[in-house]
Amino acid sequence: MKRREEADTQRPKVTFEVVAGRRGGRGIFAIEDAAEEIARRTQLAHIAEHIAADDRGYEGNRRRCPQCGQWQPYKGVRTREVVFDCGTVRVERAYYVCPACGARSCP
Repeated sequence: MKRREEADTQRPKVTFEVVAGRRGGRGIFAIEDAAEEIARRTQLAHIAEHIAADDRGYEGNRRRCPQCGQWQPYKGVRTREVVFDCGTVRVERAYYVCPACGARSCP
């Protein structure tokens, strides 16, 4: 048991330093920053591609109102910005308004 305790105290210790103000640096930091930017753009493009493949909620010229059950006519397309860690994507969605109860929906 005593040998194990001695071995544990002799292990090298690893320390981490925080490098302040490294953005826009040169050398390895610039390479790392460029790689992070490429990864961020790739991730954002991947998300946008999957969103674009979606049907955007269009269900025809009218749909049933989820509030009152009457017909909601299609009023056009509304846009919304969705914020992700890697950036912002603008999403277009179908927009319906119920004339009976005034409920608005973007399925």
